[in-house]
Amino acid sequence: NSTGKFGPGDPTLRVEALAMATRIYGIPLGDTDVLEKSVPGVPPWGVTYVNAALEAGFEFDSGLRLDEPITRAEAAELFAVLAGERVDLSSPIDTASRYKDYSKFKNDPEAVSAIDALSDLEILKGSGGYFHPDDHLVRSEFATINQRLVQNLGLQENN
Repeated sequence: NSTGKFGPGDPTLRVEALAMATRIYGIPLGDTDVLEKSVPGVPPWGVTYVNAALEAGFEFDSGLRLDEPITRAEAAELFAVLAGERVDLSSPIDTASRYKDYSKFKNDPEAVSAIDALSDLEILKGSGGYFHPDDHLVRSEFATINQRLVQNLGLQENN
């Protein structure tokens, strides 16, 4: 946050989520000098992570700024896409439709697939039977998700 402290209740920015995902999955960092594609809201420190994600096949929605908070559905898709062939996230269980607010994301096949897989692996969990796809992730929640990714998928965070 602006004080330079962690701020567990502060929202997680998209670029921060991207940086953590590339580290956790061990994705090689990209060029540090020039963005390979125009992506709005990338701070200077985020260039290498954006380039790494682009090289890993992640497609950025041109309407989203990376310096804004990430939603739960966006985080699910980010982690699923960047997993690529590094981790098997296929889910034989239809977990997503069990959420009471499934109607909010059922028409987004990428979100459904990602939420299925990450919920089945107990990486993403809802609250009170709801997934809350449009809610922003706060840093404490994001830290918990990162810990679950490392533990539940047998990954080692690569700093």
